[in-house]
Amino acid sequence: MLTARQFEVLTYLADGYTDKELANLLGISAPTARHHVNAIIVRMGANNRTHAVALAYQRKLLKVDG
Repeated sequence: MLTARQFEVLTYLADGYTDKELANLLGISAPTARHHVNAIIVRMGANNRTHAVALAYQRKLLKVDG
C-alpha cells in the first residue's frame, strides 16, 4: 500500500512532526516532504494528515506504544 519512504514519513506524522521538521529529519526539501504527506493522504483515502494517522492505527499499520 505505502512505499517504505511513505511509511517512514507516516511514522513521523504520527509523532506530530511538521513538514519542515520532516524535511530536516529526512534530509529533503520541505516541498518534497509535503509531496510525501500528500501521497500518503491520497493512498490511504484520508481527508488530511491527522485522518491518515488515525486510519493507520485503525488498519494496524501503526501500533500504540505502551
